[in-house]
Amino acid sequence: TRLTSVEIMPFNAVSAEYAAIEGEGDGSLDYWRQGHWAFFGRECRRIGREPAEEMSVVCCVFEVLNVVPE
Repeated sequence: TRLTSVEIMPFNAVSAEYAAIEGEGDGSLDYWRQGHWAFFGRECRRIGREPAEEMSVVCCVFEVLNVVPE
């Protein structure tokens, strides 16, 4: 893979376009927020922090350069 962009932004600033690029679930921003809020919430609690709408998240976009057959 090759990273084509990396942005650090508040959780609540992630766009519908990025959610669609990530392609999880139905590709919607609502789905992205629900799933990632649950994940980040667990991780925050694990390290003794509270999740916040303004917490920074790293949004990476990449391209696949080669698929290795099984």
